[in-house]
Amino acid sequence: LDRALRSADAANEAVRRSEAQLRALADNLPDVVVRFDRAYRHSFANPAIEAATGLKPAEVLGKSNAELGMPEANVAVWTGILDRVFARGRPERLDFVYPGPAGPRHWESVVVPEQAAQGEVPSALVISRDISERVQHAEAVARSELRFRLAAAYGQVWEWDIPAAPLHFPDIWWTGVGHPVPPAGQTLKAFEAIVHPDDLVQWRQVLRE
Repeated sequence: LDRALRSADAANEAVRRSEAQLRALADNLPDVVVRFDRAYRHSFANPAIEAATGLKPAEVLGKSNAELGMPEANVAVWTGILDRVFARGRPERLDFVYPGPAGPRHWESVVVPEQAAQGEVPSALVISRDISERVQHAEAVARSELRFRLAAAYGQVWEWDIPAAPLHFPDIWWTGVGHPVPPAGQTLKAFEAIVHPDDLVQWRQVLRE
């Protein structure tokens, strides 16, 4: 019995050390770190959750996402992913949008099962990172590429190897600017005729360079 008690005390002490290490690490991370139990309640939350949700860590402890007022669609997604992690014992990833104090933000989360000694999964640790800037950049790049493809489709994108070849625009380009297609060899002259006088000097300077 004494040996069993000492073993239990050692196990409890190991758990306390592990919790202290987790808190020391999580409290200094910019990412949101939370733990869910099998009833979907928060059993841990680091200080970063306040900037993300407007709620202090103490305000979320013991409550589920539904009880905290998370939109129903988000609650359903989180319930599903937590169920899978608890059932399979494998990490899952999730991207979602959350309407926080600063407006809707894009988040990327990793959900990791925390396995007990007997192989059960009593809780799941979640690390969430705000990826709004990354998403906005990707969307801006996609819009730029779309504009480029549209411009190219209407002849508004062209390439000119000045030393090697004469200037040439596709016919659709001339149609787009309301000018008749010039005869062969007259493209440069025709183009300069429609360039604004204020820009013509700079255009010719660029050609010389």
